Amino acid sequence: MSLLAKRYFSWILTCIVFFISPGVLFFWGMEKRWNSLENQMINDKFDQLDDILMALKRDDVPKTFFSRIICEIFSQAKKSPDPVLFLETAIPQLKRNFPGLFTVVAVDGQGNLIRKICDDHPPRELWKKWFFAQNSLPDNNSFDEEKKANNLLEENWSAFKMLLGEQALIFDFTFKRTFFISVSSQEKKRWFISLCNPKIGLFIHLSQKPDLSLIVAQTLIKKFNRKLINSYFRVGIIQQSALLKSGSKKNAYLSFLETNNPHQISQRNLFSFINFSPLVQMYACVSLKKNELYLNNRRVLITFLSLITLILTIVSYQMIVLEITFPISVKTRLVLLFSFAAGLPVAILALSGWDYIHQQKNVLEQDFYRNSEKALTNFDAGFPKMIGQIQYVFKGIAKELDLSSEKSQEIAFQKLSSLGNRFSKADLFISDRKGKIIWSNRPNIQKYDRQRKYLGNLSIGMLAEINKEEPPKVSAVMDEMLGAISGEKISISQLLSNIGEFFETAFGVNKYLYCFHPLFDHSKTATHMLAIIFSKGGLETSFIRTNLPKLEATHYPICFFANPKTYFEPYGGETNSLGLMWAKTRIRQNTTFGKSRYKNEEYLVTGIRPKEMAGKLLFAYRKSDYIQKELSRINILLSVLIVLCFSMALFFGNIISQRFLKPVRQFEIAIEALQKREFSYRLPPGDADEFGALALTFNRMFEGLGDLEIAKIVQENLFPKKKIQSECFSIFGASCPANQLGGDFFDYKVLPDGKILIVIGDVAGHGVHAALGMTMTKALLESKTAHDLELGKKIQPIDLLKSLHNILYEKIMVNEMISILIMIADPNCSQAVFVNSGHCFPFFYKAGTAPVMIQNLSSRPLGTWGKREKDKLKEFSLEIQPDDNIVFYTDGLIEARNNNNDFFGFDQTIENLKPLISDDPCDTYQKITKWRLENSKPPQEDDITIVVLHCHKHSETS
Repeated sequence: MSLLAKRYFSWILTCIVFFISPGVLFFWGMEKRWNSLENQMINDKFDQLDDILMALKRDDVPKTFFSRIICEIFSQAKKSPDPVLFLETAIPQLKRNFPGLFTVVAVDGQGNLIRKICDDHPPRELWKKWFFAQNSLPDNNSFDEEKKANNLLEENWSAFKMLLGEQALIFDFTFKRTFFISVSSQEKKRWFISLCNPKIGLFIHLSQKPDLSLIVAQTLIKKFNRKLINSYFRVGIIQQSALLKSGSKKNAYLSFLETNNPHQISQRNLFSFINFSPLVQMYACVSLKKNELYLNNRRVLITFLSLITLILTIVSYQMIVLEITFPISVKTRLVLLFSFAAGLPVAILALSGWDYIHQQKNVLEQDFYRNSEKALTNFDAGFPKMIGQIQYVFKGIAKELDLSSEKSQEIAFQKLSSLGNRFSKADLFISDRKGKIIWSNRPNIQKYDRQRKYLGNLSIGMLAEINKEEPPKVSAVMDEMLGAISGEKISISQLLSNIGEFFETAFGVNKYLYCFHPLFDHSKTATHMLAIIFSKGGLETSFIRTNLPKLEATHYPICFFANPKTYFEPYGGETNSLGLMWAKTRIRQNTTFGKSRYKNEEYLVTGIRPKEMAGKLLFAYRKSDYIQKELSRINILLSVLIVLCFSMALFFGNIISQRFLKPVRQFEIAIEALQKREFSYRLPPGDADEFGALALTFNRMFEGLGDLEIAKIVQENLFPKKKIQSECFSIFGASCPANQLGGDFFDYKVLPDGKILIVIGDVAGHGVHAALGMTMTKALLESKTAHDLELGKKIQPIDLLKSLHNILYEKIMVNEMISILIMIADPNCSQAVFVNSGHCFPFFYKAGTAPVMIQNLSSRPLGTWGKREKDKLKEFSLEIQPDDNIVFYTDGLIEARNNNNDFFGFDQTIENLKPLISDDPCDTYQKITKWRLENSKPPQEDDITIVVLHCHKHSETS
């Protein structure tokens, strides 16, 4: 290859590596980012389209839609100064909007027909009776004057059915209704609604035509499009794809039919489809604007990158191929070189960071949705637990009730009243074998008369079944009533098979939870029936009000609420509630996730339809500003990191070679690991130079430090870590070694016979040697104690010390010096037995007297006296009274130096510790440790161990 060919090859390679590749990479990254933003924008618009369709979908039930319209007209008429005049204007307008659907009858306050509104020639007197009958019915499911109102309906029901329809049921009209009721007559399928107040009455039949869903959809769409006349959003109806003209709408709809994907894009138009009813499909669409697709950004970026690449290509051609030199210093060349070298990773970092920010946004949102969904699901699962708790308490009280005497009845009624007060939504009844209610926790509330009568009749059959008596005639009737109310075939026998269990019934328009339990006399005859009743809706509300604040407190800043009562539209104006989420959650079977805006702030919202509380909807929400704050923080960090990386590449690249920086950085990591006590860290093997030898030395040092760390952990695990709290004593202690390893040891435990064993000792010296001696000594004591307990021997301090001396003196550590003190405290006689081998005298703090040192016993440390001298060991007994305290310690405490460089000493220490003694050994130890650290001069020269014993009472058997 010629020299010129080599120059051309170098020039081409330079252009590809330094100019073209970074430009292509940067454009690819920006293209990916723009695509991500466009996809997010499209998904947001699809969400808006879905919100629009969901808001319209909530009115997909025709009779609900028309009920709301009629009720709104009637409500405005009631507020009007002249209700009759208002109806004369509003009802004709309603008929014009929906021709052929309504048949209307209206009356004034005296029951006279309003002729301008009424259709055909309705029977005046009959509608007048219906008007007064409806006005006499109770409001809000109240049972006041119920019998009178029902009698009025029953007397004229045959005639009323001629007005309403042959399929009208009297039960549907026992309360004032605010929705349409099916009253079809002959071949006409109709709904009927009756709205009354003392001033006016409005009675409307609605024809059940097959195209009602289409009429509802057309009405909603017309209202929506009229409201958003200047908006890019549009909604419409599709009935047959064959009738659609060719275009984006038809292509999107055909694709929807093929893929069943409700989101379709056709010719820069976004479509979302929904099945409004079995015969009607609705769509919402919006057009994409040109400035939303970043087309101009792409053109500008391509032009800019092409121009820069062209300039750099020309300059590099002159420098490499033509060898034209430019008056540029070496320093400037290095800066340019490192600029290109650093530019590629910085560009990659920037693009990766942008992609990471987008992913992090999705992660944070999904975390909220996942956590809030889990919290709401768990909350819903807690409702049956509350019902189970009520059932358990009810059954427990019912089994203990006795009604055999007046006194026992009074006690029983008090218990039941307390139960009713505990569960404020509970209604309790007791009926006898004749069906008479003998007691109720709410006897003066008349609206429960109907329930009392029903329960009294039901108890007759239930008690007869339990006593195996001939069931009365009312039993079969009650079986039919029970089946009609509960909605399924169920008899009294089936009910008794689950006695004491809650079952759900529908009473009127409400759902109730019933639970029955028979009460027996001394002859095991069921004499009374106890019933507890809950309104399920009220119970759900009570559970939510009580427990939802607790859930919010544990998951703050996530907020929770149930069943928003207001709505908001997803189009136009400021949103003022979370009603759209309510509509979406009500329609969907699975969990609903979404975003809502309130007062220019965005919220993340999760909604579920509970499985256990079927009458409620549960929601969780949180402001999304925390996501923006987190993304802004990441963006700032990313920007700082990019600038820092680029600056470091320019600054350090000219002066430090990579060969030198790499081992230096490795040693920095090793030092950080050393500071963090991560002794398992190892430097990678280096080259055969000074850095390699230093790395080998570091690794050997880490091995030694790692062994010491393991030994320290093992040693710490040999000592008790928790306070012992027995019937009479409480004990706590801890050890603070001067170095990695110490020679102090201690132990305390409760023996099988209830006695307390305390051991404290000190092996001469520090470090590994003393630690090994300490470990051996403690192991021997543990072994001897366990052996004696296994043989059933009585643990004696002097026997333990003698056995320890024999082993240490003869076999293991002849020249080792060990001080040790052993004490056994007996709670039965309030006596403590001591034996001491050269250890520091304990401090005895007796309640009400001056503190003293227990000096009545002493001998030389282990290892300093012969085998025969062990017979000179003596025990010392001490009586311990309540509020007495004993402080055991090693010589490191009294030999510590104060700020004047003097030893603490026995006398100064015992006096200074007196005000620190408390009833809690842990508290006493912490106070002593704090006093020592505040008054001692560092560094710590010897191991310090402290054990505190407190006597808080005598044993009751002493």
